[in-house]
Amino acid sequence: MVATASGFDNAAVPTNVPDLAVRLLLAGNAFVLNKRVAIDAANPPTLQAVPIKRPGAGLTPQAFSANATLLADYQ
Repeated sequence: MVATASGFDNAAVPTNVPDLAVRLLLAGNAFVLNKRVAIDAANPPTLQAVPIKRPGAGLTPQAFSANATLLADYQ
């Protein structure tokens, strides 16, 4: 996954809303951004995106967006 990490979680992508990010999980574990991960094509893991807030921050309900690029290199 190619992306800039949020300022408060290295496994999360920042959004357009301050103090809100989207944490990426690979097989239930924090997905390390900008690092290669070998995937077994016969048993692919689950990729999840979970919204999170900066600890101690208060958020109001609103639309948001975040961007990351999943780069796949098949060998």
